[in-house]
Amino acid sequence: MDTNSVINVVMQKLFEPEKRRLNGVIIDLNRSNKELKALKGDGFLYGGKFYMPSGVSTVALAANQAKSTLDVSLWNEMDRWVKDRKSIEDDVAMVRQMLFKLLKPCKTEREVRNALPECLVNLIQGLAANHPRHDTAGYTLEGDERSMRQFVKFLPKMELYSVMGLLY
Repeated sequence: MDTNSVINVVMQKLFEPEKRRLNGVIIDLNRSNKELKALKGDGFLYGGKFYMPSGVSTVALAANQAKSTLDVSLWNEMDRWVKDRKSIEDDVAMVRQMLFKLLKPCKTEREVRNALPECLVNLIQGLAANHPRHDTAGYTLEGDERSMRQFVKFLPKMELYSVMGLLY
């Protein structure tokens, strides 16, 4: 079994709802910024970076036309978004690292199913149905106390992200 493919599927399914939520905030900020500044084009500058909501039609700016900055009244909300995005990026890196450690020794679907926590097993089509659990989640980390502590510590976050898909 190709564990890299499993990791990629889990990561995509686990964090797609958060990407949609974050983009929704940028869409709302963009809409508010356009209303406050009576703008026609989409996107805004904030903190030296240009933010463009995905999935919106854009009005091309002339080459000499400056990009609009985010209205000051929206800065607090954008600050929260930046912090939230950074936190999610950190979580993505941690989950990817944990999945690699969990699945590195796995050779079969059954081993993958047993290594993954229940909240992630259901992200892989047919894995839970085809392979009942025969070992405790994280069994591949046994003997590695540090990795097992990290797994136990980070499991609630993985569970939270798996539930976020139901909300967003």
